[in-house]
Amino acid sequence: MIFGDDSFCPIQGYQREFRLYDIKKKRIYQEELKKIYDHQRIIERVNELAEKFEKKIQLDEEDIKDYNRLDNEIIRAIKAAAAKAGRVNFGYQRSKDLCEAGATIRLHKAILSSIRNNMEYNNKIINLAETLRLKLDDRAKITLKQAITNVCEAWKAKQVIEREDSERRAGWLEDLAAEKALETGQEPDKALKQMIQAARTKGMFTRLRAILRSAWSALDYIEVPNEKWYLDKKKNELYEFDNGIFVAHASAGDDLFEQYGTIKIPPNDAIVVNVDASVDMLYVRDPESTKLATWTKVTKPEEMEEWLFKRNKRHLQQMYIEKSPPTTSNFAPILEDYGTSMKAQQILNGTFDLGTLDLGPEMEWLLTALKMTESEKSREVPSRMSREDFQKVMKIQDETTTSSPSGVHYTLWKALAEIDDLAEMHALWVSIPFMYGIVCERHKQEIDCMLEKKIGVRKIHILRIIGLMEGDFNAYLKWAFNIHIMPNAEEEGLSPNQWGGRKGRSAIACALRKLLTWEYFRYVKETVVSFPGDLQSNFDRMLPSFNSIMAMKNGMSATASKCRAATVEQFERPVRTAAGTSVGTYKYEKGEEKMGGEVQGKPDNMQLWTITSSYLLNIHNRVCQGVTMKDPTKTIISKRTGDAYVDDKDTLASAPETHSAEEGAENIEREAQTWANLVGIVGQAFAFHKCFWQMLCWMRLGGYFIPTPRRMFADLNVWIKDHRGMASKIQYKDHDSPNEGLGVKLCPTGNQRPEFEKRLDQAREYSSRVNKTRFQIGEAWTALTVNVLPSVTYSFSITRFTKAQLLRISRLVDNAFLPKLGINRKMKRTAVYAPLEYGGINFPSIETIQDQKGIALVMRQLQMGKEIALDLKILIGRAQLESGMIRPIMDDTETMIPYLEPGLIRHLRERLGEMKGSIVIEEIWYPELQREHDESIMERLLQIPEVKKRELEHANQCRKYMRVITIAEMTTMCGKFIPPNRLNGKWRAKSTLEGPRQPPPTKEMWDIFRRLIKRAFCQKSKYTRIANRVPLDKNMGAWYRATRHIQYKEYRTRVKIFQQSEMGTSTYDRYITNEDRNYFVREDECLQLPRDAHPITVSNSKAGHLIADQEYEIKDNQALIEYRKSDEEEEDTDESNLATLLKADTLIACSDGSYDPIKSNAAFNWRIVTQDETGLTQSSAPVNTNPKYLNSYRAEFAGLRSLVRYMKKNGLHTKRVTIYCDGKSCIDAINKPQNDSLTALEKSESDIIKAIRKMAKEFDNLSFAWVKGHQDEDDNTPEKDRPLEVRMNIACDLAAKECMRKCTEPTQRARPLEGAIATLYFGNNMVTTNMKEQIQYAAQVPKMKKYIKSRLKCKEHIVDEINWAAIGRAKGRQKLHQSIRTSKMMYGWLNVGIQKKYMGQDDTCPCCGNAKETQIHLYRCPHKDMRATLRSSIAEAKSKMVKDRIPSKIYDPLIGEICRMAKIDHPDRGYDEEKTTENINQTLKKQRSIAKEAILRGFFHKDWTEHLNEAWRPLPPNPNGKKAYQKDAMEQTTTLVTAVWDIFEKQWKQRNEILHGTDSKLLEGRKTQKMIRYKEFVEKKYDMLRRCDHHFVEHNSQEVLKWPAQKMLRVLKNLEILHKQYMKEVKLEQEGYAPLTSYFRPVRAATPPCLGDPG
Repeated sequence: MIFGDDSFCPIQGYQREFRLYDIKKKRIYQEELKKIYDHQRIIERVNELAEKFEKKIQLDEEDIKDYNRLDNEIIRAIKAAAAKAGRVNFGYQRSKDLCEAGATIRLHKAILSSIRNNMEYNNKIINLAETLRLKLDDRAKITLKQAITNVCEAWKAKQVIEREDSERRAGWLEDLAAEKALETGQEPDKALKQMIQAARTKGMFTRLRAILRSAWSALDYIEVPNEKWYLDKKKNELYEFDNGIFVAHASAGDDLFEQYGTIKIPPNDAIVVNVDASVDMLYVRDPESTKLATWTKVTKPEEMEEWLFKRNKRHLQQMYIEKSPPTTSNFAPILEDYGTSMKAQQILNGTFDLGTLDLGPEMEWLLTALKMTESEKSREVPSRMSREDFQKVMKIQDETTTSSPSGVHYTLWKALAEIDDLAEMHALWVSIPFMYGIVCERHKQEIDCMLEKKIGVRKIHILRIIGLMEGDFNAYLKWAFNIHIMPNAEEEGLSPNQWGGRKGRSAIACALRKLLTWEYFRYVKETVVSFPGDLQSNFDRMLPSFNSIMAMKNGMSATASKCRAATVEQFERPVRTAAGTSVGTYKYEKGEEKMGGEVQGKPDNMQLWTITSSYLLNIHNRVCQGVTMKDPTKTIISKRTGDAYVDDKDTLASAPETHSAEEGAENIEREAQTWANLVGIVGQAFAFHKCFWQMLCWMRLGGYFIPTPRRMFADLNVWIKDHRGMASKIQYKDHDSPNEGLGVKLCPTGNQRPEFEKRLDQAREYSSRVNKTRFQIGEAWTALTVNVLPSVTYSFSITRFTKAQLLRISRLVDNAFLPKLGINRKMKRTAVYAPLEYGGINFPSIETIQDQKGIALVMRQLQMGKEIALDLKILIGRAQLESGMIRPIMDDTETMIPYLEPGLIRHLRERLGEMKGSIVIEEIWYPELQREHDESIMERLLQIPEVKKRELEHANQCRKYMRVITIAEMTTMCGKFIPPNRLNGKWRAKSTLEGPRQPPPTKEMWDIFRRLIKRAFCQKSKYTRIANRVPLDKNMGAWYRATRHIQYKEYRTRVKIFQQSEMGTSTYDRYITNEDRNYFVREDECLQLPRDAHPITVSNSKAGHLIADQEYEIKDNQALIEYRKSDEEEEDTDESNLATLLKADTLIACSDGSYDPIKSNAAFNWRIVTQDETGLTQSSAPVNTNPKYLNSYRAEFAGLRSLVRYMKKNGLHTKRVTIYCDGKSCIDAINKPQNDSLTALEKSESDIIKAIRKMAKEFDNLSFAWVKGHQDEDDNTPEKDRPLEVRMNIACDLAAKECMRKCTEPTQRARPLEGAIATLYFGNNMVTTNMKEQIQYAAQVPKMKKYIKSRLKCKEHIVDEINWAAIGRAKGRQKLHQSIRTSKMMYGWLNVGIQKKYMGQDDTCPCCGNAKETQIHLYRCPHKDMRATLRSSIAEAKSKMVKDRIPSKIYDPLIGEICRMAKIDHPDRGYDEEKTTENINQTLKKQRSIAKEAILRGFFHKDWTEHLNEAWRPLPPNPNGKKAYQKDAMEQTTTLVTAVWDIFEKQWKQRNEILHGTDSKLLEGRKTQKMIRYKEFVEKKYDMLRRCDHHFVEHNSQEVLKWPAQKMLRVLKNLEILHKQYMKEVKLEQEGYAPLTSYFRPVRAATPPCLGDPG
């Protein structure tokens, strides 16, 4: 017993025989396995058995035994080959040092044995010493104590090596690679490099996991309650402990409880009670008990296993004990033969009469929905897996995944799958059970791995089971469900409200949809209720037999379904804990309750539940009301009953009739009950202790609606019944409290504080762990980017934390990681966060990450065009109406709208506005101006000087109450006045837009509104009386042709008047003018107004005719027409031959793009001809997009899109068309099957590809083909002999280049791409690729440019003249530590003397000791080694420039400038500065204008690239005729930057060698200072140190003088620490605190009785 527990020896973790990166062992395994298979004829026997089975109608027991016998042989063969391949290791990576350390231990142990036994050294000891190159001491001179010490020291040395095993192995492999290179004269083998990298990576990630992961531990004990009955007084529920789980019994009144119960976790404050049980009821004898539960810790492995067997078995029997609907006798006939019965197949065919079974309505709904459609009947999943499928599944499988009770892990499966013959055989072998519906005995073995659900909680009822199954069984299920069944289900149409287990759908997207729903109801001020319902042990309550029906409906064969279900139901399950895997097992035994449940960890569980729940969700949507979201025009509608992510579903309800809390509570209870009934019919049940409901309803306060507090509807409760009718009261959670689901804390009110606190705590925990750990730079960066940031910023896609909140998180992360990366915490964060291109460190900014994730998620969801896109459009429409703006609010982000409802839309808009970004969305609603001189009311009010936010809120409430948007909608029909009733709340417009619920504003609000309207529109008459109409400063002009939401009584065109029959209807009486046009006579009725009609007022004549009060005056809104123009490029198109093309049946087209990387220009040209080469039509245009991301890829796509668009526009899409392009990657991208997943949308140019595909679908016969480009440069074939497509390609290329040369910088942004749905802009630049990087640039670069301007002390335009592209390329090729150091050097943050001075340290140069050390001093230091290094590095830089073919007329002046700055002679003694050309001299002047030391820091003027481009000449072709690779002008500029930085690196390295060497002037100076301090400690040791520390200063004075400077600094550092501690103790004594030793008393030692009294 140790500390009261039974101890056991923990098992050694299972070690794999080898890993796939160990190519040598893998090959040994493969070869050995093939030998065994050949020797035992395994492949032939498998094929023979398969042929035998194929001939049989049905397999008998003997056939099954034959299969299992051969399977046993195969598994033994695999394990034997694996054992031959490699010995098991014990967790440390093998290296030469580790082997030698182990051998050294053996040597010293042998020596110790020799000494103990008084024996001479034997041959083994001598040989081992020779092998280790150790000299053996004379045995007689070694004492026993010394020998023991040697053994201990050897063990310690080995432990040090074990801690550094990854680095030691990597170093050893590097040595092997170097030796091999010397032997062969070639580069080291690629596989060896892979092993080196794998060793380092493994060691790094092992270390990072240990540091940063939560402290989960193996299950080495469990806790079991000592009592049986517990009472929860708060909820009045009785809990029974039954074989490892708790069962809750509902109250029946007066201390009586129902006999029937459900699994539920009791609260911690439940009290222990005594219970009397009868047949029907349970009676609590002592309800007033106060005794709390007590627990026993079980540590004996045998007892743990016994408890866990009972617990797991009882857990899986719960469905049958509760008599869930699918387990009842009336449903049992359907589930016969493991769900493949004739009745089940009749249900799928729709021929079964459900009336013959006594089923509830929900079950009948479900079974009716399972009838297969014709398309489902035609889809059949093949039962046999092909070799290619087997290899594909094994390839994508993670090697490290734990599997296989038989010991055949995924490394072995993946290795054998690489051999085609073996893969072919195993694909067939694993398929046989599924082909014939039999069960493989090996597949029946499954291990229950017992894990903690919560860290440190070992209570038996709160444990998680993860099942381990055979790897090939898992692989087959993955193949069947992921490759076949789920695509079939998706094609047939799964519910859009199920987000789990589906490609392209994520938890964060589901959370976004929930957030959008809450935000919508905050805009419209309507009641919404949510019921987050979590299911109880979802996968463990799924019936395998029932799932067979779901699998067969989606294409799985009956035999495969039977095999899958039978295998699961026949599982024999041991349990695995820290003590290892149990010998015993548990399984279903006859006479016991049956066991249900799939196994958590099985790859088909998620898909099966996704399919099942999809049918349930569709039924729920059909029978329940749910919530409905509409945009203001009521043309976009989204309706659903909730959102589900796997088993967690948030049921939603509203109160559309009364908007009251009572209606909301009633509706959510009904809809949640319906969902409980639906999940109950498939065996599921709510985990009631996790369920709750939240309601957002509204009450009036002044002129506003505010959320209603709970106390106003405290009497409302929600009760949900299970399938047996037992009701549970559902907890209510306040609307401002978080719903923590999907990893995010969401509040109905939009409160982000709980989520922020969660992320702050995460950051605090990580930073604490990082601060306590020593990292290398690479480890720190990996920990930051792979471990910490993904966790802390997980929810940032949907959060809207403020800058202050993000700063708090950022400080924790930055202060933890910046020092680990060697970055000063005080370094300007602008430079730290800036991208590499601007000399920044590119350290992740927490603020920018939120922008990147939030904008990217919204953009991608909009571009996908699915459910969330619909909700976003609805919500943006609501925000548009709320804002009162005329221009689309996501496009015009410059105007701040402080009164907008706080939420995601406002947050994104504000962030985009700060970055000068915008989003253009297709088919988004926004209002239009009605008349000439019309304006948005709120936009004009926002321009009033010093207007307050509260005033704007009041004014907006009044505007919404009146249902108007523009000032023209408030004026009289003549457009000159605002009537008085428009400013006092007595008038409301009749609008077709559906606005939010709006209470009448108060008198004070109307006063503010009136005052602001007068200040904005009526300055000339702002003192008009309240009862009088107010004249406008500028009268309204002609009406625009526009969409009108205000319903007027009369409208007119030039000759007709339309009078609404009844206000609010869509029927109009049409009047036509008489011949004299002085009155209008009724003609007939009509249902639609012409677009040219505009509102008027009329007068009635005595004869009943109508007289128009206003003349007809209408015009187009040219500004709006210009804004809505299609996205046509400024193309130069020759359409003279279009008629010829329209007559042809077949057309040949070609497109080509051209790109200039120096000037960042691109253009395209396309051509169309008929088959006989007539009707040539062509067009050229520049490509307008972000120049930084412009490339030939984009130019090619732009041309293809323009071509397809032109053909569609001009009716050529009905022809047979072939389009050629020399961009093979472009053609491949377009021809690929369309994939609208988030991953596909994140690829380069996905928006333009999507637009091309969308237009291409409208063509009758269109094909895209590749043609090899630039063939005119490859051979001298006459043009007439080339194929048509080649000639067209050559012509397109020349025309595109000509257009590119004429390109000018665009002054306007490119128009959005038609078909892209949503387009993101920053400034005038369209974002088409690298969205996250462009967001980072938009957020960081403007700030960085300001910082550069201040740091370099130059003008703003000079910053733009620096060649940042070359800097970005050069920094991108540096290693991390070098890139960081370069950033410091560029902006003066290098740790030289001048920086040390700020910290109170010596700023003297450590090399010469005569000057203050600045950055420029590195180049000017007179120390001989520094000067020698500078000369050699300049010479190397020159050699590098010559090698890259940089002309001497460029590199000589540059080197001369460097030498001038460094005050050193030019290396070329013949260089004459006066011979420098005028252009170069001008560039040198521009170079010096950047900053004094700009060239030494790598800031090169752009003109250097121009000079290089002008001097660039192509190299002659190689002897084989191929083009020789040559760097272009931009790459040559990058060479210049790299060469300058290399000079700095060598100077810095030399400086540090001197600093830390014996010649360091700085260290010598410090040593002198420290010597004085040391003498002070010696002289005053009694006043400065504790007596026990005096030995630190008791050194010989002569010896101290010989100490190296580093040792002196180290000793003084320790003495200062001891002095500080001593002064603390002195202070405590002065305050009256006595030391612990003052309480000690001398005690006389007791005399042993055997010695007697000495006295």
